[in-house]
Amino acid sequence: MTQYELVIVGSGPTSRSVAMQARKLKRRVLVVESSARVEGISVHSGTIPSNELTAVKN
Repeated sequence: MTQYELVIVGSGPTSRSVAMQARKLKRRVLVVESSARVEGISVHSGTIPSNELTAVKN
């Protein structure tokens, strides 16, 4: 079982900001999103580098 130091529910702008700051501090972060894709225009317009995001599907 993978353990995380921070679990964030939802992938809105604030959630993504918190997750990215935590990653910069070398924390293990999990973002839980109910939809099939991460929400927000910044993810789909290229302002968040794709290597910052790793998708896990069940």
